[in-house]
Amino acid sequence: AVRVFSEFGGVAETETDAAGRLLIMALTVEQLRTKLKLYGSKSLKPNFLLQLSQTLEELRSACVSSHTLRNKLPDLSGVLAVKMEELALLLDGYAAVCANLGKSSETRLSRLLMALAENPVFSEGRHFHFYGFTDFNGLELEIIRQLLEDGAEVFLYLLCDKMYTTKQQFATAAHTARSLYRMGQQSGIGVKVTEDDPQAEEDPF
Repeated sequence: AVRVFSEFGGVAETETDAAGRLLIMALTVEQLRTKLKLYGSKSLKPNFLLQLSQTLEELRSACVSSHTLRNKLPDLSGVLAVKMEELALLLDGYAAVCANLGKSSETRLSRLLMALAENPVFSEGRHFHFYGFTDFNGLELEIIRQLLEDGAEVFLYLLCDKMYTTKQQFATAAHTARSLYRMGQQSGIGVKVTEDDPQAEEDPF
């Protein structure tokens, strides 16, 4: 991320620290209190605000927007529908409070994705190697997709015996391998699967 920002701008931008995020979350809940049935009835204690902030961060990391949540509302009912609508309100409200304070609600990874999308020349012809991961969240997967679509060669190293393993200890990594393989196929990008064991000729990973 630092290299992308240094070439195309963004190094000077800093993310809001934990205390700042807590304050923004408190302002968001306070402004939306009359519209919140579930979350509005909660106290503004730091633990509650921290949990709520982490929930919103997880949604953003999974590329789940307020629009995504609202599209699911017709399929839901009861408390779950109320919760979904309120999370959508909170996502929008948090972004609005950030904007009013002159802050960005974007995370480092979301800024990286936008920078890559706006500057495809950065990825073209380059090689990227990813080690030590067992899985990727939605935002990380979109970054990998962007690199591939911009002409980069991406090498991902996952520790599992087979792509369709029956061993529980490899289940997460194998699921990630299958997701990446499908992503490549859906994007029309060539995918090559290899394994370290030269005697295994059939099942990848």
